[in-house]
Amino acid sequence: MRPLRSLQFVPAHRESWAQKAVRAGADAVILDLEDSVPEPSKADARAMAAETIDALRSDHPDVTVLVRPNPLDTDHFGRDLAAVVRADSTGCCCRRCTEPVRSSTSPRCSSTSRSRPPWSVAASR
Repeated sequence: MRPLRSLQFVPAHRESWAQKAVRAGADAVILDLEDSVPEPSKADARAMAAETIDALRSDHPDVTVLVRPNPLDTDHFGRDLAAVVRADSTGCCCRRCTEPVRSSTSPRCSSTSRSRPPWSVAASR
């Protein structure tokens, strides 16, 4: 992974904001599914995040795309990963983790597909 100079958090439910971040020169876009997305919009945000990841991978392969899922202790976490994990995913950043976990062993990831490889989750403070 190359060094990242500028990382831009973008609410995942804001359709055009990720493209704006890229045009502004962000080295990485972090699609936020957590607190920037209102509760009633969580499902739509997941779908939009998946579409945005695919679009950014296609249109801007040099831009790093990360996802900030909801916390591990919520019912949203497994759904978030199920919606956005791809074989070529870079990763995610979890604000409210206290230790690294593997998505394949997390009890909140039971909704993820067994055919997908385990995805490392990095904790940040």
